[in-house]
Amino acid sequence: MNGQQCHLRLWYDVHNRRLSAPIDEVTQARFNVGHEVGQLACQLYAKGKPVESDPRDFNEAANETQLLLADQSVSAIFEATFKFNGVQCSVDILEKLSDGSYHLIEVKSATKSKPVYVLDAAVQYWILTGCGFEVTKVSVMTFNSDYVKGPRLSICSLFKLHPCLTEVIRLQAEVNSNVLTMQRMLAGESPPKISTGFQCTDPYPCPYFEHCSQDDPVYDHPISELGPTQLPILEELHLLDIKEIRDIPSSIKLNVRQQAIVDSIKSDCSMVGNNLRTELRQLKNPIYHLDFETVSHAIPQYIGTKPFQAVPFMFSVLTEQSDGEPIYRGYLHQTADDPRREVALHLIETLGRSGSICVYSAFETRVINHLIDALPDLACDLRPIQERLFDLLNIVKNHVYHPNFRGSFSLKNVLPALTEVDYLDLEIDEGQLASFRYLQALTTADATERESIFDDLIAYCDRDTLATFKVKQALESLVEK
Repeated sequence: MNGQQCHLRLWYDVHNRRLSAPIDEVTQARFNVGHEVGQLACQLYAKGKPVESDPRDFNEAANETQLLLADQSVSAIFEATFKFNGVQCSVDILEKLSDGSYHLIEVKSATKSKPVYVLDAAVQYWILTGCGFEVTKVSVMTFNSDYVKGPRLSICSLFKLHPCLTEVIRLQAEVNSNVLTMQRMLAGESPPKISTGFQCTDPYPCPYFEHCSQDDPVYDHPISELGPTQLPILEELHLLDIKEIRDIPSSIKLNVRQQAIVDSIKSDCSMVGNNLRTELRQLKNPIYHLDFETVSHAIPQYIGTKPFQAVPFMFSVLTEQSDGEPIYRGYLHQTADDPRREVALHLIETLGRSGSICVYSAFETRVINHLIDALPDLACDLRPIQERLFDLLNIVKNHVYHPNFRGSFSLKNVLPALTEVDYLDLEIDEGQLASFRYLQALTTADATERESIFDDLIAYCDRDTLATFKVKQALESLVEK
């Protein structure tokens, strides 16, 4: 599967894995969740048994697989291990069917099937059928996106099968061809010459990117900073051998935002739209700034939640004052029970009934929508809050560009470009890490560690509201200039 993404990635996997970047704690946590989901899915098969041997010890794992295949009392095998023509796999779930054939199931921690998952199953089908097994059903198993947790977790309703035998059979010639090509490539004496590109992140970030990109030419403002660009424009720039935005001639037809990006970079100053002043005049006092932090459990933990639903566990509100000194208020739920009601009640109390509430993106709108659905008795208080939200991201995207945005309107890029504030001094500096740390705090027995994490979470959430406050001030300054 790694070779399908990039032959060079496979080469390093086999010949020089030490070049891989270390796995960070957030990525490892995601892997751990995937393993937990796989184990939960196995509970659907009461008479199933796992292969206990490490698949890296192929002979042991393969021998144990054969014993379980022969055991009539076993209805399904988890991590059944096979090898064909030098390619090895461990099948997540191999179900024995009544007619003596098999159902191959690939389990994914996701809410829908994707082509890459089907390809994964197709490789396993190629191996099993090559070994002589009759596989009459192939499925990708994901979470059921419509599942809502009740008082008890219903595993039968939590998961959903996506049959894909037809697609898998259609891919067999491609899989066979790819295996032969990859094996010839791996038998060579030197790695394939492949430049960095879209394959470095599609479908997954490559752990060798830092190594592969170390000798790439560095452009001050590469054309990738234009954002999504129509293919004809990319082809035209390629024919002209243009890699740097400053070199784009005026004859290239760009959309309004892309032209603003080019003009900003060529003039090395901010570009400000004519309607920015009008947009900012919509703000009404008192002015607040709101940021939520959320946790998304793959396996729903709270009644009324779905897989991967973002559940708010804290918020920060910055209130602007006439003397220029902001006031911070917020709430952090510090126990493992459902945080939504307490979050909502504190939010209603903190934000009052009037004034604009600045946010950055539609995320806060979605979070409040979920709170309204979950807490209908509080809907009459939450809806007015939602109606007062003022999205600064849309204002920036539609009216401002600074060369240091580097093609991104993320708050992490916009903030240091327009102000002197950043996130570099924080222990927690992004949302996924905040979610991971929160779960860590709830499970640790060390009270000192828990309090330290809670302090770091509050500092990060407050920094997000300070960020929107500073961005708003910067926009007002641009208008005055």
